[in-house]
Formats: sequence, C-alpha cells, structure tokens
Amino acid sequence: MLALVTFPLATYCLFLAFLNGRRRPTVLAGNVDLMFLAVGLSGLFLAGPGRLLIPLNVLTFWGDIAWLLWAAFYLIVVQTVVWKLRRRIVIYNFPIAEMVPKLWEVVRNLDASAEWVGNSMTLPKYGIQFYFEVAPGSRNVVLVATRTSQSVASWQNLEMDIELSFRTIHVRRGPTAFFFFIAAVSLGGIGGWAISYG
Repeated sequence: MLALVTFPLATYCLFLAFLNGRRRPTVLAGNVDLMFLAVGLSGLFLAGPGRLLIPLNVLTFWGDIAWLLWAAFYLIVVQTVVWKLRRRIVIYNFPIAEMVPKLWEVVRNLDASAEWVGNSMTLPKYGIQFYFEVAPGSRNVVLVATRTSQSVASWQNLEMDIELSFRTIHVRRGPTAFFFFIAAVSLGGIGGWAISYG
C-alpha cells in the first residue's frame, strides 16, 4: 500500500523536475496540468479515503479489478471538476518579470485592441480576460481566466500562440528542478523498499 502512495508522487515529482529543468519555458493547458497533479495524488486518495469507501465484500469479490474501477472513477470525477474550473494556462520555468513582456507581444499580435492593466490582460476580439498568478519564489506563472464563460476555442488559440512564441526562448534551469528530482528518487526508493520488504 505504501508503494501505491509513493510511486504516483515520485512520477509527478520527476515530471516537475523535468519541466523546471528545461532550458526553455513549457506551456501547458490548465486542465492538463491539473490532471497530472491528480494522477500524482491518486495514490494518496486510493490508500486513504478511497480505501475506506470501498466495501470489504466488493474488494474480496472483485480483487484488483475493484481498485482499477475505483481509480477510473476517481479520474472521471477529477476531469469533471477540472472542466468546471476557470480556464488557465500554466507556464513553467519562465520568471514573470521576463515572461510578461514576451506574453504582451503574443497578445498584441493576436488582438491589436488588447489592453494590459496591472497584472491582467484583455483581448476584446477573442472575449478573453485573464490575470497572472505566481507562487512566491517560483518561476512558474499561471494565466487565469477572470470568469468561466470564456470561449474554450479562444483559449486554445492563445495557448498555441504562446507555445509557438516561447519555443525559441532560452532560460536557465529552474533551481527547484534539483529538489523535485531528489524527492522523486527518495519516494521511488521508499516505494521500492516497501515492495521488497512489505
């Protein structure tokens, strides 16, 4: 059961180490980013509240199939919740001070009537309005829609244009990449130990 918790977390940490260790920014749709997070936390859910919610007689009768069905149900619920959230785009390993001017170039190329006020930008032509979020000490920036009713197609076009524009930009490796890599190796080692001696 310990391996069930640690292996998904280790995989997610390795994924973060890769994104933060790249020499160019990585652009991800918010729903994709949150699904990766959900997969990373899936072991915690299945080994914790998930285990308590499955009746013992179901586990006895179905065995491993019950766990697979429960995991599929978990991912379906997560996907449903994700699609209800406001649109967002996550940009990994690009400090906000360097990212915003480049983003403004992309936005102006898309919509000449775009506006940039404080930490928010508006594209009237596409009906898009968003603001920036960044965790303290982080080189990752999130563009968050100001409301849920914005066009999915417009956000997909914005994400594609940002990704194409940022593809040629070179940045230094994020300092958090090393710590995520160490966390991944440690969690993987704990899971391997649990399997060997469990």
